[in-house]
Amino acid sequence: MDLGSVLSQESIFLDFAAESKDLALKELCSLAAEVLGVEMAPIYSAIRSREALGSTALGSGLVMPHGKLDAVETTRLFLARVDPETKLDFGSPDGLPARLIAMLLSPQDPTPEYLKVLALLGRLWNSPRNVNLLMACPDQKVFYETFLFLSSSID
Repeated sequence: MDLGSVLSQESIFLDFAAESKDLALKELCSLAAEVLGVEMAPIYSAIRSREALGSTALGSGLVMPHGKLDAVETTRLFLARVDPETKLDFGSPDGLPARLIAMLLSPQDPTPEYLKVLALLGRLWNSPRNVNLLMACPDQKVFYETFLFLSSSID
């Protein structure tokens, strides 16, 4: 699957910092709303509703908040690389702070693309090498290109 269809370069946020999980989710939802040209409240509500079911922290500093809402027509992906000085607690099972956040938004009636993206992200982030490569990217453009390259190499 080509993640370029759900991710744009302006949907990547580097040096992301927040004092808490809730503030991080609000800020990421606000940034996503700006990119999409929609109100932030429905995005935040969808993400918080899913997060209320259980933390979307996977461990190893990886987090995948996701939600379904009417404000989007197609699946969209937003990536945030947390500033290394920020110790952002997302309730990870291993207790490690968040390093990479992938927020996935889809329409209320998601297409199979939504589940494919979730699965692909899981496989991509299953490799510490991939995570380290993304953490080392010097800017948004290189991060975007590296992310697309890594995701295209996963079967």
